[in-house]
Amino acid sequence: MICWMPIARGLAQDVNDDGALVIVAAQGAQRVYAGDVTVLKEVA
Repeated sequence: MICWMPIARGLAQDVNDDGALVIVAAQGAQRVYAGDVTVLKEVA
């Protein structure tokens, strides 16, 4: 069974001291940790 989760789209703003990648998106700032998601780089 595939479970689709909401995807936070936005600009990678910063990487905090604890290793969280801060993404500023329409939903607000999201904190993403390595292992939580697979980050796909979009072609600019």
